[in-house]
Amino acid sequence: MTLAFLLDEQARGRRLLAVLDAFISHGLISAKEDLAIWPGFPFSPVPDAPKEER
Repeated sequence: MTLAFLLDEQARGRRLLAVLDAFISHGLISAKEDLAIWPGFPFSPVPDAPKEER
């Protein structure tokens, strides 16, 4: 299985979500911090993190 297969536009993220669901059910991903998802994932770039004020 390749990343191109998982992220294929025709699947619209369903394949990736299935793999992530398998990781969660087998305990490979357990905490919210282990997996960062943003609106538009996986087809949009990671939004810029808010800059901390000093």
